[in-house]
Amino acid sequence: MVDPTNPEVVARTVLDAPLVFEGLQPLVADLNDDGKPEIVTTIADSENGARIAVYSPAGERIATGPVYGPGWRHQLAVAPFGPKDATELAAVLKPHVTHTLEYYQLEDGELSVRATVDGVSSHTYGSRNLDGAVAADFDDDGTVELLVPTTDRRRLVAVSRISSDARIQWEWELGGQLTSNLTGVGLEDGGVAVGAATAEDVFVWSA
Repeated sequence: MVDPTNPEVVARTVLDAPLVFEGLQPLVADLNDDGKPEIVTTIADSENGARIAVYSPAGERIATGPVYGPGWRHQLAVAPFGPKDATELAAVLKPHVTHTLEYYQLEDGELSVRATVDGVSSHTYGSRNLDGAVAADFDDDGTVELLVPTTDRRRLVAVSRISSDARIQWEWELGGQLTSNLTGVGLEDGGVAVGAATAEDVFVWSA
């Protein structure tokens, strides 16, 4: 971790071989609602594959998620997705193969999956674009949804957490395959605008 106001490293963590960090953009968010930020990233090795790992700002590992064998975890967003607005991490398990959206909770030092939805893909092979989802209350129902592409990338689906489950609530047809990232911008009226593109069209929706 580097303090941008000072050109110095303020915290460092080193993995023991053969573990490596995957991904270029760790998430910084209060995942366990203790008022302090955590750093969410993905670590992997050639034998066991990837898993979500949570660190303190001091570089100490707080928790590690389950391992399902070789394959990437694409961490997407931290938001009050869960029941009673519990803070959860949304991540896609193996976006090129398994296409499973997972919701993680960090509680009492344990990082566990609380709900899943199949049929989504937040990344394509060879792409450097990691902005594959947007989290917001798109339909003003008081619940945060995750907007993410389907496996064929021809639709965007809004996924909501419901009790111990998660469901696709509604979808947008794109009329072609998604070729861009998903971008969300907060509006002055408290709403959100979302941008996406296919090879033929550029779309901007406001909610």
